[in-house]
Amino acid sequence: MTVRLPQREQFSRRDVERLLRLDGRVLDYWEKEFANPAPLIGKSGEKVYSRRDVEVLLQIKQWLVEERLGKEEVRRRLELSPPVDSAEPPRSRSRPQPLNEVRARLREILTILDKDDTN
Repeated sequence: MTVRLPQREQFSRRDVERLLRLDGRVLDYWEKEFANPAPLIGKSGEKVYSRRDVEVLLQIKQWLVEERLGKEEVRRRLELSPPVDSAEPPRSRSRPQPLNEVRARLREILTILDKDDTN
């Protein structure tokens, strides 16, 4: 199974379903069963997958569907090695710290602007 991913960093749920040729229910199950794919929820409430998430899902599909490995073996392999193609470090489910810092600084700027408006 060779899937060429478009040169993007984020993928919509529909894109992932189409690329992997999987039903959304399978994606939901794999997200619960294996901790590695961890899509974020976008502003519209839809799941947004990183490039790394899609690479992990491709690897899971390879192991489960094509190599017919069991879930425990897939979990073990996911723990032992990240996807080969991925240069992105693992991320947590929380928002990236730089985004929180930008928001905090923007709030500071708004506070300063509000003070200038009252003078």
